[in-house]
Amino acid sequence: MSTPTDMRSIAEAGAAFLQEFAQMWPRERSAYGFWPFGAAYMGRHDRDGALADFSSSAISRRLQALDTWATTLERLAPASHDGTNDAHIDLATLRWVCNAERFALREIQPHRSRPMHYNDTLDVSLYIRRNYAPLDERLQGLLRHLRAIPDALDVARTNLDFSVPIASIDLQQARRAFRGHIYYLQKDLLTGVNQTTDSALARQIEDAAETAIGSIADLVDYLSANASRASSASAIGEARFMGLLREFDLIDLSLDDLRRAGQTNLDANRAHLLEVCRQIDPSASVPEVASRLQDNHPKWDALLPAARDVLASLRTHIIERDLVGLPFPYEPIVDETLPFHRWGFASMDSPGVFEAPDANVYYYVTSPDADWNSVQKSQWMRRFNYPSIANTSAHEAYPGHYVQSMHKRLAPTPVQQAFDCFTHWEAWAHYSEQMMLDEGYGAGADAGDEAALAMRVAQLQGALLRNARYMVAIGLHCDDMSVDDATRIIMDATQMDELPARQEAERGTFDPAYGNYCLGKMMLLKLRDDAQREQGAAFSLRQFHDDFLSHGAPPFPIVRARMLQQDDGKLL
Repeated sequence: MSTPTDMRSIAEAGAAFLQEFAQMWPRERSAYGFWPFGAAYMGRHDRDGALADFSSSAISRRLQALDTWATTLERLAPASHDGTNDAHIDLATLRWVCNAERFALREIQPHRSRPMHYNDTLDVSLYIRRNYAPLDERLQGLLRHLRAIPDALDVARTNLDFSVPIASIDLQQARRAFRGHIYYLQKDLLTGVNQTTDSALARQIEDAAETAIGSIADLVDYLSANASRASSASAIGEARFMGLLREFDLIDLSLDDLRRAGQTNLDANRAHLLEVCRQIDPSASVPEVASRLQDNHPKWDALLPAARDVLASLRTHIIERDLVGLPFPYEPIVDETLPFHRWGFASMDSPGVFEAPDANVYYYVTSPDADWNSVQKSQWMRRFNYPSIANTSAHEAYPGHYVQSMHKRLAPTPVQQAFDCFTHWEAWAHYSEQMMLDEGYGAGADAGDEAALAMRVAQLQGALLRNARYMVAIGLHCDDMSVDDATRIIMDATQMDELPARQEAERGTFDPAYGNYCLGKMMLLKLRDDAQREQGAAFSLRQFHDDFLSHGAPPFPIVRARMLQQDDGKLL
């Protein structure tokens, strides 16, 4: 493979950058890609079991390589400046990815400040959950991965620097997640391994898992022993907060503009929620109506069957109303959230973009923790009332992330298939919640049907949660907002009980981009309005959706240049 400075075409640069980024094909040891495990999740399994090297020397080498790539990509140019051609899209995407990674490694440095940065390093569930190859072949990759964990965690202990500082909430979340990995290795993993007929391989995996468990436990003990050194502060500060938007999303708006847009959207959703609740019961307050609706939930052990039923109804509605293409027939497996990912309510785990599309897709739903008391379980399940299950499922599966992942694997180039902008990804899923009701799912709200009105309440509460996250993210990282204040803001905006609201607020301390769900949805609605204005009577909602999803998930400025004839550059 040539060096970056030898690249003469965008296609050649794209192939080389992908190879170096994710180590998709075997190369000599000195040239291992920086993100080999990322390749496995994309669906390239040539280097199964290899882990990223986060040592200071490896990071220095990666930054030097990225600096060289930045220079190379700057001098390349497509034959046409038309933003709709694939060469232009690929070049813009490569420049974005390169600069975002440089910013993360130089300015954010999660390998030094965030124990949770190493959570994915410990995730070996891929080899069991994905049927991408014969079991014993996958188990060989699992064995290599398990054997690599002790060295990777030695690097983690060397890197983590309490003087950076490390936030106490982040430390607590990491300890919980790492204990979840121990649980998985002790229980779920061995269930999968026991399916092999190769007893020698099974014993090797059991031994390697035991050693890995010891290394993880040692890291948990190390974090616990140093908990008093962790900082109560978790803010990344305005400069880095705005830098994340600039480099990860190509958004260059002022903080005042961001606050103003977020508050306007929050106020509009709050007014709409009040209007709908008055239709349900004119004599009751919004909290009273919301509380009554939240009582309509399944028992905690019936949550997964309820989610399965909702997925079927959502899929049927998409097909009947022709809202967006469903390129593949495979349907998600609804399952319990893995023990090391239980900080969220639900999540979608689709096959990697280069994986066979039938390699198992999972819709994970988080039941209450077994050791919670009855009050805590009740609070959690009130969040999973039936309309909320439908809203969450629209976000995660139909027509949200799962449908999105179907389209992404059909993008015209490997570069467009490989790289995601978080804001683009979450924009589509969050937009899907509202769009499904706007297009008749749960029809009857206009006629005053309470079940349908309850669906709208759940959707608006979901929107208000994203509004609250948006304002809280700015507050926590730019305005010295406390977690207590953030919890109250979320409770006030959503009528959520304190336990789940505090968990949402705590997430904001280590996930400053979680406000981008709301930001992305606002940008997507603006794009749709602009496209409809351009196309007039020729506008088709199905065509708009398919077009939006057809070239992967790059930042919105790249999407707007492709989809609009006249882009005014205004994201909001």
